Amino acid sequence: MTFAKTLAIDIGGTFIKYGIVGEDGNILSHYKVPTVEAKSGEEFWDYVAKNIRTLEGIARIGVCAPGLVDREFQVRSYAAPKLAALYGTNIREEMERRTGIPTAALNDGKAAGLCELKMGRAKGTKLSAYLIIGTGGGGCICLEDDVFAGADNFAGEFHFMAYPNEVTHEVMKTGRVIGMIGLVKRYNEEAPADRQVTLGEEITERAFAGEELAVRIVDDWIHRIAVQCLSIVVAVNPEILCIGGGISKEDWFMERVKAEYERIADEHFSHVRFLSTVIDRCQYRNEANLLGAAIKVNMVYGGEK
Repeated sequence: MTFAKTLAIDIGGTFIKYGIVGEDGNILSHYKVPTVEAKSGEEFWDYVAKNIRTLEGIARIGVCAPGLVDREFQVRSYAAPKLAALYGTNIREEMERRTGIPTAALNDGKAAGLCELKMGRAKGTKLSAYLIIGTGGGGCICLEDDVFAGADNFAGEFHFMAYPNEVTHEVMKTGRVIGMIGLVKRYNEEAPADRQVTLGEEITERAFAGEELAVRIVDDWIHRIAVQCLSIVVAVNPEILCIGGGISKEDWFMERVKAEYERIADEHFSHVRFLSTVIDRCQYRNEANLLGAAIKVNMVYGGEK
């Protein structure tokens, strides 16, 4: 597809990322600023606009954010604690009022999937699914040449799939089980006070070093991700299931998830192999959200300016 020169903005719970996307679809420059906890939507969007370094030559603005972003670009659910002020705001209206530039928006998981559909691993497929492993576990479904929205623009929000806690009978969000937040939580529940961690990377490093607790927790985490992959394959039956997020760049992670998926799928279907879904990593990782946001606004406004 073709692009007008676009400012892409990826709003996250830790950082807000900005990128200038050229007419060839490549990111010409990018930077990020810390996410602040604003008292109101007005204050938050003022902060987003204040940190835009240039609008010179920019024809469109594409924004992605966590949570439910509806067809009218209204934020309909709460996401990260620092982003509570986004709830109820209309992204297009807020950005256009501050910049005067046509704007469109979508959920961050859908942005990553749209990028892979148009430019990455799933290009040319008719039905694809995406599981993004970050702090939580998001994703989307793409049908033909666009993201499949569902009745409420919520289809493919795998983070919110129900996960039963067999001990407490609590109905948990799957994203909080398979995401990094789940890995850290489970490790810290069993680790002594002087071995507590804040990052999933610390746990995987300890597992590689042979720590028994870390090995067991990582093994179980991989298993849960593979089970989620199997659930998506059964529900959607895509041609390809792309796994993204920062951890997906690690070969050991992809190899183990795919091997565990093959093992449990083999047992689940009584050793009869009839599904053709390919599981692979996303081609674009750190840039996927920015590119997906740029693709979305150029689709809304018709490609070239």
